[in-house]
Amino acid sequence: MGDVFIRLVRFPCMRTYGMSVLDGEGIYNIYIDERLSRIKMLETIRHEISHIEKGHFSDSVTALQAETEV
Repeated sequence: MGDVFIRLVRFPCMRTYGMSVLDGEGIYNIYIDERLSRIKMLETIRHEISHIEKGHFSDSVTALQAETEV
C-alpha cells in the first residue's frame, strides 16, 4: 500500500469529512476534518483507506465510481 499520512485540517464545508490524495512521491495523504468526533474520524479514515486498498487513484476511475465501490 505504501506510506500513508493522516492530516487533520478544517474543511470549508462540513459535508466533506475526508479525502485522500496520492502525491508525486507515491505517498497517500488522508485529510480529515478536525471538527469531527473521534468515532467519525475513525470511520472516515477507514473509508479513505478502502479507497487506497481498492486502487481508486487511477485515471480510469471517476470519483462517483470510487464512492459506489466503497
